[in-house]
Amino acid sequence: MKRLTKTLLATAAILAVAALPVMAAGPGGGFGGGKGDCPGYGQQISEKLKLTAPQKAAYEDFQKVATAQREEHWKTRQAMDPAAVQSMTVEQFRAHQTDMMQSRIESKTKVFEARQKFTATLTAEQKKLLDDSIGSGKGKRGPHGGGRMM
Repeated sequence: MKRLTKTLLATAAILAVAALPVMAAGPGGGFGGGKGDCPGYGQQISEKLKLTAPQKAAYEDFQKVATAQREEHWKTRQAMDPAAVQSMTVEQFRAHQTDMMQSRIESKTKVFEARQKFTATLTAEQKKLLDDSIGSGKGKRGPHGGGRMM
């Protein structure tokens, strides 16, 4: 029994140490976790779609909203005190969870609205190119295996 306990503890310690680089990497995993995190991705989209000045402005507005949403989510996650969460009663935890979900919904709604404003500026041909590049929600997953643009 002691050997099993020691083996489990050693395995847990190894996994915890292995997870440190991922946890320390920051929003999006630090490896371009979202399209907005990939260096030069906005420029690639702009060039591929041949965006006009007003379209570029709408795209930049979308990127700002999406980036702010990701950063806010990351800060919220980092600010969470696990001990405080664990000491909550079931009712307190449910209220906390509901507040977090509502905040996330509001934040995602802002990103969705910014994306809608951007895509409304595009021509039908540009929309098709964009869908082909990032996935249209019909099973496509984009050039890097990623998801849709928020």
